Amino acid sequence: MLVLTLLFLATGAGDIGNIESHVIERINSATVDLQPFPHFVIDKVFPEDSYPDLLNNLPDDDEFVSPDECRFGLGLNAEGFVRLGNRKRNYWESLSAWLLSEKFMLSVSSIFYSHLKLRFFGSEEVQLKSSASLGRSKTGFLLGPHTDLPHRVITLVFYLPKTKTHLESGTSIYKSRDPDFKCVGGPHHEFSNFYKVSTMKYLPNTVFGFFKTDQSFHGVEPWEDAQFTRDTMQYEISDPNRAAYY
Repeated sequence: MLVLTLLFLATGAGDIGNIESHVIERINSATVDLQPFPHFVIDKVFPEDSYPDLLNNLPDDDEFVSPDECRFGLGLNAEGFVRLGNRKRNYWESLSAWLLSEKFMLSVSSIFYSHLKLRFFGSEEVQLKSSASLGRSKTGFLLGPHTDLPHRVITLVFYLPKTKTHLESGTSIYKSRDPDFKCVGGPHHEFSNFYKVSTMKYLPNTVFGFFKTDQSFHGVEPWEDAQFTRDTMQYEISDPNRAAYY
C-alpha cells in the first residue's frame, strides 16, 4: 500500500465550509479519461453564487508579477498576498486556507491513486506538497506542447472567464507525431511536431486536471483578439524530493 505524506501550509483563516465542500464534491465526481494521458474536465466547480465573487477579487494587472507584456502571475502565498489590497488579500488568504490544505490535496490525489502507485512504484511512502497561483495572459501568449516540469505530479487549471466568448482559448492536449517520443519535462516543443487531440473549452467556472507523465503533452495556442484576457488559477501537487529542473 502506498502511503502519502502531504506537506502543506494553511495560509489563512476564513469560512471554508460551503465552497470547499462543493469543490471537493465536484472534483470527486470526475471521470478520468486515460487518452492520450490521464485527465479530466469538470464544470460548475465552484458554487454558482460564489463564482462572481471570485472574479471580482482577481488582481489588477499592476498587482501581478509580469516578466513581459503578455504574461502575468501571482503566487497564492505570503509573497503574493502582500501585493494585494486588504479586501483582495483577505479573500485569497481565505480561499488558499482550504485550497492548500491536506484535505484538498488528499481529495485530488485520490482521483489519480492508481497512477500515483505506478509513478512511485517501489516506494512505501511518498511525500507530496501543493502550491497555487493566479495567472493572466494576453495577446502574444502561447505555450508550446510540454509535459510539465519533472517534479510535477498533478495539475489543476481553473478557468476564470466572465463569458463564453473565447472557448478555443482553453488548454489543448497533444500526441507526438513520433509515437515513441517522450519528454521527462521542462522544454516546450514545436506545435508542428504534434497532433492536437482536443482543446478543453475555456468556459466559466471549469477546471481541467491532469496527471503528469512523460507523454502528458499540453499547451495553449495563440489568439488574435487583442482585447481578450485569459484568467486562470493553477493548483499543483509536486514531489519535493525531485528537482524542478534538470
